[in-house]
Amino acid sequence: MVDFVLSDMVNSDISEIGIITKTKYRSLMRHVRYGKDWDLDRKHGGVSIIAPFVDAQSGPLYTNRLEALQNAISYIENSDADLVLCSDCDLLANIPYREIIDDHLRRGADVTIVYKKNTYDQKID
Repeated sequence: MVDFVLSDMVNSDISEIGIITKTKYRSLMRHVRYGKDWDLDRKHGGVSIIAPFVDAQSGPLYTNRLEALQNAISYIENSDADLVLCSDCDLLANIPYREIIDDHLRRGADVTIVYKKNTYDQKID
């Protein structure tokens, strides 16, 4: 499912992508490789897999999203990017990140959150 997010990001002119992973990261690394399928195999930017380890005090694996983001801090700090976009990859959708980024910049926002509220009217047995 990471393919959808990577495609949406590349189609929105995002060329530096870090993927935070927790489980099956070897499989993800084999699938994504160097990002060639998304034109992300480049000397500057491209795609990076952020290993699922926090630090010695927190333990070997993060347990929640906040710890996952904490694990990515050094990646973000070492990036030349002006903006950081965080997205889950466990949904199937085409998201127009370029429109969202343009709106974010136009408003001069510090943070922009995009969500869709779903309601379920059917009872599931």
